[in-house]
Order: sequence, then C-alpha cells, then structure tokens
Amino acid sequence: AVGDKALVTMSDIIQVHLPGRSKLYRTGGDEFVVLCRKTSAEAAERFIDDVKNAMSVTPFRCAAGLAYNHKNADIDTLYKAADEQMYKDKTRMKAGRNYREEARL
Repeated sequence: AVGDKALVTMSDIIQVHLPGRSKLYRTGGDEFVVLCRKTSAEAAERFIDDVKNAMSVTPFRCAAGLAYNHKNADIDTLYKAADEQMYKDKTRMKAGRNYREEARL
C-alpha cells in the first residue's frame, strides 16, 4: 500500500509541474520518464527542482536524471544518459548531497 501511495504521489506531483507539450510515462516499477518538447535546458532543470521540492514535503523522495537532446541523439541514447544520471542522483541522495552538486548532461 505504501508503494502504491508513493507512485500516486509522484505521478500527481509530476503532472502538476509538467511543462507544456510534455508527456509523462511510467516505464515500470517506480520509474517514470518525462519527454519534454520544445523545452529549454533551464526549464527542464526548473521542472526537476520543482518536482524534487514538492516531493520533499511528502514522506517520499525521488532521484532524477536529465538528458537534453542538443545533438539530435536517438531516444535510446537519451534514455540511457538520463538513466545514468538518475542513478548518480540516487547515489548523491544516499550520501546526503543535493541534486545540483554535480554536473549533469
């Protein structure tokens, strides 16, 4: 029941902060992907910050990764890059460090 509550909380928060022309997908388990079209890197960063801030007032936390398509990469390359960044963020979270303390793509 707690896991279901975490998923609902996360998806609700993402949808509230979702940039225009963006789509939310649940890719399995507790992982979500947001595809943002015509969104600047700065707006994507703000979106992640907004979601993480909103999650911080719940009993749940989330890790995030960002891959920005500035070189016309294919979707698989972008997904892999964002996934790697998410795992780095998860490691930072476990160490008590902030999302912005290390560079991302």
